[in-house]
Amino acid sequence: MITSGKALWNAWMDALYPPHCIGCDRLVEEGGAYLCGVCWETIDRQRTTSSSQCTCDSEAEVVLGAFQGPLREAIHALKFRNKRGLGRALGRHMARAVGAKLAHVDGIIPLPLHPARVRERGYNQSFEIAYGLAEALDAPLVRGWVVRTQNTRQQSHLNAEERRANVRLAFRWRGVPPGRAWALVDDVITTGATISACINAFPGRVEDIVPTALARSEVSRS
Repeated sequence: MITSGKALWNAWMDALYPPHCIGCDRLVEEGGAYLCGVCWETIDRQRTTSSSQCTCDSEAEVVLGAFQGPLREAIHALKFRNKRGLGRALGRHMARAVGAKLAHVDGIIPLPLHPARVRERGYNQSFEIAYGLAEALDAPLVRGWVVRTQNTRQQSHLNAEERRANVRLAFRWRGVPPGRAWALVDDVITTGATISACINAFPGRVEDIVPTALARSEVSRS
């Protein structure tokens, strides 16, 4: 009864406020889809092939696409417009697009935010992406093994050297999770400083962690 009531409410809201694509503002035929078919196809065409930016000894990055166009708009909506469900949709799409590269991992680990940042935003966007990715891959979502101990400055305002110094001691692991390999999930990799700092703090073999993100930014890394 609750489920059917929610479905009726969603249908009524879609009729009253037709959903628009986050990427291009077209009407979206399927309620709750966030992006239209054209924008999903554009994301798939924007696969990035540039080299890894992580400054660690882990495996090569697994990234869905370049941080541009509808993928950039979707990530901004996820982070700054409270589109929490969009993170899970993007994670599921990532699993369909590049999931074969993660077939060997034993679990999906979301890159943690500091608790103060979670309270500010209301959720961790990396967790939402990791949730959808784990769900689609039928892999365990691994939580609680790594924490962010420092509420660092936002990386977007810093150059590459400042980014590395900013997060160098920002993470602490509570041991090695069960399994032999894991995907560590973030939203965007730019210089790779944040995800590398987390991997470099890992008490086990850093080679067993796969840096994973929705997008790689191609902005200047000077």
